[in-house]
Amino acid sequence: MTKKFGNLKIVSFGGRAGFFAEKHFPRLTSKLYLRYIRLVSARGKRGYIDRCLAEGSAPLMCVEVETINKCNGVCFFCPNNRRTDRRPTQIMTEEVFCKIVSDLAARDYNGIFFFNGNNEPFLDKTLCDRIDYARGKLPLARLEIFTNGTLLTDAILDRIAGKLDLLLINNYGENYTLNEGSKRAIAHYRAHRERYGDMEVIVKYRYVRQLLTNRGGEAPNKKNSSRIYRSLCLVPFEESYIFADGVMGLCCNETRRLVEFGSVTENDVFDLFNSPRLQDIRRQLAQGRNHCEFCKYCDYESRGQRGVVWIRKYADKIKNRRRNAGSPSGRSPRFLRSLYHEIVKS
Repeated sequence: MTKKFGNLKIVSFGGRAGFFAEKHFPRLTSKLYLRYIRLVSARGKRGYIDRCLAEGSAPLMCVEVETINKCNGVCFFCPNNRRTDRRPTQIMTEEVFCKIVSDLAARDYNGIFFFNGNNEPFLDKTLCDRIDYARGKLPLARLEIFTNGTLLTDAILDRIAGKLDLLLINNYGENYTLNEGSKRAIAHYRAHRERYGDMEVIVKYRYVRQLLTNRGGEAPNKKNSSRIYRSLCLVPFEESYIFADGVMGLCCNETRRLVEFGSVTENDVFDLFNSPRLQDIRRQLAQGRNHCEFCKYCDYESRGQRGVVWIRKYADKIKNRRRNAGSPSGRSPRFLRSLYHEIVKS
């Protein structure tokens, strides 16, 4: 179900009926969700993985930056919810954040830049300043924030309006109702629509006890340390995850930090993403996640970003941004064009 007002969308999976099903038939909806994702991501997955391995590198399509490692949410599916998270609070320093952005800017990065990971990004009081900085340095990138919306104020919305490409508010709750943060964001968009420009605002109904994937076997409501999965996983082939201390991890589902690839303060982001150790893990995953110690208990399925949907929807927008930024060709990036033809048209 979708309600739309300009670039504001209020969405849910199946409306009230879907919410009811997630609440009362959790195992069934989780199974159907995973089957759906496997179905829509199956096309081209093997070919894309083989090409990345043959070329000896993978294109960095998405960077998740956890500027603070805490969340104020109580989501039952998340290992880092405030009831179970025992990590000491850590906030990314300005030096580390600027180094990440600088590395990306040096390569004219045109992928997705997330200001969040397993956290609530607006707990970082400097987030609005970081958005301003990244927008100025990364004109070709797609800037996104996923938030539970509880900390959104009119002042924050004034600061970020028109500077992101996407603000997605996960409206978590026990019932199919909008929380105060979501209502505030909707009202602000409707009152100041012109400030937002092309920026998308999506409010998404979410059941707070939702049964989704097991997140590497660590989801509190779906723990797994016995069943081994064998399917392919695209996540390490397309996106990087950077913790608040500047260390690059395997992915957002590996919350225990059992595998790390080095600090961005001492290494270039792109070099870490295609480091020999990460390439070794990709070769293991190419045989199935059961060949990777860190992934064999995980049932998470990537849609292949952020793959197919993002490529199809935003290649033209990036092309226009390149032209406006002075690129002589004004064409969409080579890896996007080739990836589109390989995955979408395979």
